[in-house]
Amino acid sequence: MNAPRDGWMSAAATLSIAAAVYLSLGALSGWINVDDLRGVAAAVLAMTAGVVVAVRAVTRSLWWPTAAGLIAATVICVPVFTMHDDGGRQWLPTPGALADLGRVFAEGLTYAGATVAPAPVVPPLALVILAGLIPLFLVADALAVGARWVATSGVVLLAPWLPAIVMEHVVHIPSMLAAFGVWLIALGLLRRPSAIRSRAPVAAPLVTATAVIAAALVVTPLLVSGPGWDRLPRISSAGGASTTTRLSVELDLRESLGARSTSPVLQYTSDGGQPDAFKLRTLTDFDGTSWEPAASSRSERPREGDVVWTVPVDNPADYEATTVTVEPVGAAEENIPLPNAPRSIAIDRAWDYDAALDEATLARGRITGATYSVSLLDDFVTGERLLAAEDGIGTDSDDVGERYLAIPDAMDAERVATLAQEVTAEATSRYGTAVALQQYLRNPTTFTYDTSVEPNTADTVSTFLDTRTGYCIQFATAMTMMARTLDIPARMAVGYLPGNQLGSGTYVVDGSQAHAWPELWFPGAGWIRFEPTPAVQTGFAPTYASNYAVEAASGVESDAADPVAPAEPERPEETQQPEPEHTGAATSPNDSTTTAAPWWLLAIGVVLVAGGAAWALARRSTADAALDDADAIWAGLRRRLPAAARWPESMSPAQAVRFSCDALATEGLLLPANARAAFETLAQDVMTHRYAPDPSTVALSHMRACRDQVLHGVKAAARTSSGART
Repeated sequence: MNAPRDGWMSAAATLSIAAAVYLSLGALSGWINVDDLRGVAAAVLAMTAGVVVAVRAVTRSLWWPTAAGLIAATVICVPVFTMHDDGGRQWLPTPGALADLGRVFAEGLTYAGATVAPAPVVPPLALVILAGLIPLFLVADALAVGARWVATSGVVLLAPWLPAIVMEHVVHIPSMLAAFGVWLIALGLLRRPSAIRSRAPVAAPLVTATAVIAAALVVTPLLVSGPGWDRLPRISSAGGASTTTRLSVELDLRESLGARSTSPVLQYTSDGGQPDAFKLRTLTDFDGTSWEPAASSRSERPREGDVVWTVPVDNPADYEATTVTVEPVGAAEENIPLPNAPRSIAIDRAWDYDAALDEATLARGRITGATYSVSLLDDFVTGERLLAAEDGIGTDSDDVGERYLAIPDAMDAERVATLAQEVTAEATSRYGTAVALQQYLRNPTTFTYDTSVEPNTADTVSTFLDTRTGYCIQFATAMTMMARTLDIPARMAVGYLPGNQLGSGTYVVDGSQAHAWPELWFPGAGWIRFEPTPAVQTGFAPTYASNYAVEAASGVESDAADPVAPAEPERPEETQQPEPEHTGAATSPNDSTTTAAPWWLLAIGVVLVAGGAAWALARRSTADAALDDADAIWAGLRRRLPAAARWPESMSPAQAVRFSCDALATEGLLLPANARAAFETLAQDVMTHRYAPDPSTVALSHMRACRDQVLHGVKAAARTSSGART
C-alpha cells in the first residue's frame, strides 16, 4: 500500500502523534518518578520522529518510515545506555553493543519486578520504558499518517492509559486530556478534504473525540463505584502505588505456593537495624495437613508506653531500644504487624493486646494508612536468657497449655520423635535443642527450598521429611511438630520478613515476603522465634539462634570472632572520582532534494541520531559511568567466594549478605566481625550506586577496600576452622 506525500501536514501529524506518546508518561505516574524520564524520552522520541518525517518525505512506502524509525531509535539507545569495559560510550550499533543493550534491558526488567513504586528511573528501567514508547509511537504513526486509519491510532494511544484506569483508579487528567488534544490535531490534519463541505474534516473528528473523552470521564467513575470493583487492586493516590493486601492464615501443607503479590505492604524506618520479622497472627491447631488460627480474647488494653510481650518485662529502661516507625502502605489487616521482641506501641487508634497469642488488634477498622511507632527492646532475647530458662522447665511457668503439645492423629508421631531425638542427641538444654532442630532443617545440603510440593497423604510432615523439599510452611511446621514430640511447647506464627533497604534506615516489605515460622516457649523469656527455612529465602536466622550463640551462652570458648555483633569498619579516605567528559557536536543535516537516494537519507538519520544522543548524554548523571565499576566489584566478590556462599544473582545486595554469611556459617566458617561489617557496608554502597539520586557520595576505592576486607575475613575464618579441626 502506498501513501501520498502530504508535505508539512503529514510531518505535523507525526509530531503530534509523538507528543501524544510523550504525554502518555503521565499514565505511569503511579509506578515511576516520571520527571526522571522526561528528558531522555523527549530526546529519543523527537529524533525518531525526525527520521520518520524525513523518510516519509521521499518515499510512498507505508513501512519504510516505520522501519527507519525503529533503526534510528536503536542507534540512539546504544550510546545512551551502553558502555565499553573502560567506561567509554559505545557509539556504534555493533553486535557487541546490541548484546549489551539487551543485557541492560534485562536488568531493567529485574529492577522493575523488585522495586517499590513509585520507582526511581535508573537507566535500565528507562530503556524498558522506551522499549514500550517507541513501538507505540511507530505503530500509531503508521496507522494514522501512513494508512490514514486515524481513529484506530487513537485506540493504540489509549493503551498506556488503560492500566492506570483499570488498576489505579487514578490518572493524571491534564496529561490525558493533552494527549487526546494532540491526537485531535492529528485527526484534523489527516482528514481528507471534502468537495462538498470544507469544514467537515475538522468538525466530525472534533465531535467524535469529544464524545470519546466524555464517555471515558463519565463511565470510568461509574465503574469505580460499581459492584465488584473493590476486588481489584487499588492505588491510594496518583503519587504512589499501593495495593491493599491481606495475609492469608489458611495454611495447607498440601498446596504449592502460588504467585504472590509484589505490591508494597509496609514501609518503615529504623534508627537501629532491621527487625527479624513482623508478626501478624498466631496459629495453634494442626490436623496433619493444615493450620487453624487461634481465637483472640483481646483481654487487655495497654496504656500508652506500656511494654507488651508474652511475659512481663522488668525494668524495660535497662534495655537498649530501637525505634521503628511503620507506615502500612498496603496492609489491610485488623492486626498490627509487630517485630518479634518486647516493645511499646504508639498509634493514634484504640487497640487491644493478647499476651497469650502475642497479637495486637485494632478495636475498629484496619491498619491501612495508620502510621505507628514501635520502641523495640531487641536485646531482651539473648542466648544467656534462653539458657537460663532451663531452670523454669517443668515448673508452673512452663505450663502454657496442652494445645501447644498436641500431636495430630494423622502424623506418624513415633517416626518424627525418633528423628527429633537423633538430631538433638548432643543438646543439653531446651535452647540447644531448639537451635539443633533449626539448623538441621536449615541445612541447604539436606533440605531444598522449593515452592512446588506434591504431598498426597494426610501426614504432610512425614511426606516433607521424606522428600526434604518445601517452602516456609513445611519447614516451620516440621520444626513445630518435632519440638512438640520432645515436650517443648511450640506453635506457628505468620507475618512478613523484614524486607529490603531503600535508603539509609528506610526499608520496604512487599507481599512476596509473607512468611511463616515456629515459636517455642521458654520460661521467663516467652514465645521465641526460630528460623528453620533455608537462607536462600530468609537470610540470617535470629542472632541468638545459632550453634555459636549457644556455645557463647554456655561459656564454651571459640577462636572465631562473633559474627553477630559487627563493628563498623574504618572507611578509607575517599577520593573524588573524576567526572566523565561527554563529547560530540550536534550537527544539522544538509538540505537536499526529495529525489535523494535512500542511502543518503539513512546518513541524515544517523546525523539526527548523533545529535539527539549528545543532547541526552548531557543530561545523564555522572554516576552512570561508575555503575558498571560498582557492579563489577560486587560481581568480583561473588566469584571469589566459596561456591556454597555465592548468592543467586536474583537476590538484592542485602539478601546476598545474609545468604553468604549463613552459607559460610553452615560450612563452619564464621566471618570476623569487621569482615561481616565490611560486607554489609559494601552491599549498601552497591545499592547507593544503583539507585540513589546522588551515588557519587561513595568512592569506588572504598568499595574495593570493603571487598578485600571480606575476602581476607573468609581466609581468616578458613584458617581458624582448619586449626580447630586439627
